[in-house]
Amino acid sequence: MILYIGYTWSNTSNMWEYNYKVENEFDEEGNRISHCTYNYDSDSKQWQGIKKEETVYDEGKKTLFIVYNWNSTTNQWINQVRSEFSYYPSKSIEKGYNWDTLTSQWIIYYRHEISYDNEEHIILIESFDIDPDIGEWKYNNTVEHEYDVEGREILVKYSSWHYTREELTCEYKTETIYNEKGQKTLSLNYGWDINSNDWNLNSQKEYYYDTYGNSILDIDYKWDSANNQFELLRKNYYYYSFHDIYSYHIESNSTPISIYPNPVNEELNLYIAERIHTRGWLYNSNGSPVLIIDIFKGINTYDISKLQAGLYLIVLPTKNGNTHFKIIKK
Repeated sequence: MILYIGYTWSNTSNMWEYNYKVENEFDEEGNRISHCTYNYDSDSKQWQGIKKEETVYDEGKKTLFIVYNWNSTTNQWINQVRSEFSYYPSKSIEKGYNWDTLTSQWIIYYRHEISYDNEEHIILIESFDIDPDIGEWKYNNTVEHEYDVEGREILVKYSSWHYTREELTCEYKTETIYNEKGQKTLSLNYGWDINSNDWNLNSQKEYYYDTYGNSILDIDYKWDSANNQFELLRKNYYYYSFHDIYSYHIESNSTPISIYPNPVNEELNLYIAERIHTRGWLYNSNGSPVLIIDIFKGINTYDISKLQAGLYLIVLPTKNGNTHFKIIKK
């Protein structure tokens, strides 16, 4: 077991006092099988649970993932969501369940089918929802990925199912351009215009590096269709000490998100204040997705100890579009 305890300074007692606690358990292969977070209740002098995660592995592959919430009335963990994973040649399937407190049983509500190429790159994610009225699966959306000969992701296209026309309808896509060093230099985001039946440019992001290959600046632009030009949206600056990232500044009004430590060796923590249940992605420096991360309100911890050292990009979906964070894996 690995235990983290956070303290805050009390000016009243002039002492450090408990704030939060994180407990992690690992199997013999180093896979994290349990992750629990707690807040300290100074009134009752007891730890109150926030979230608990349990993961089951079979031959190094995740087969089961369960999330629990804390019931402050009964002082015990209660089921929240559950994911089951199955693996086949060139494909994996994930099924998601919600816990029904009225019937005390798991209710299935989504299925993801993920296809891979010969290099084990994700090339297609097909998502389905269960129709509760008839108990049958219905198409929801697809995400397509394309790569260049170096294995770098150059295109991501999202489509959703149109139930009236009974066909997939394009929604948006992102094209990525790299320089001769293999560094990402430009991302172009398009939205599908159903009237013109064509792609419209929505935004772009430029990336700049120092002589060591470290990111020093990226700039976001939004396309102003009225004036037919790009409008500056925000700039992200990165600062280094001994070639390691020690801070970043994001000029935006998005929901507060904290990612630490950075650089990171084994466990990466993501804190978000907003009540949310969503999913993000971790990409390597080649632009290939290497990890899908589930995100809940509070502290989220991810085991990245098996990833190779280098620069990674976290992509989080928000109401205003994707938010990006760069981390260094030591």
